Amino acid sequence: MPTEHLECEGANWMLLDTYVPSSSEWSIELTKVTPDNEFVVGIAVPDDDLGRPCTVSIHTEENIPNAVLLRLLLRVADTSRHAGVEHRRERSSPES
Repeated sequence: MPTEHLECEGANWMLLDTYVPSSSEWSIELTKVTPDNEFVVGIAVPDDDLGRPCTVSIHTEENIPNAVLLRLLLRVADTSRHAGVEHRRERSSPES
């Protein structure tokens, strides 16, 4: 579970990656660090079905600073690039 801490415009943010085996997807969550840790955005990146789209859940009406949003989107892009690697490997393995 890689966690990244960000500081921007006087606020602290946290990006968290987790793998959810029950749904075969990566979960990337953005949280604003406060006494109650405000969950802001969750993005699910499918890992087994490469045709299934990402799911985005937004839980705030507050503006997210551009630098934080960029870091979130880069994390999603990186996760998407690696999603399904094992699945593709299994499907392209030569038959024995």
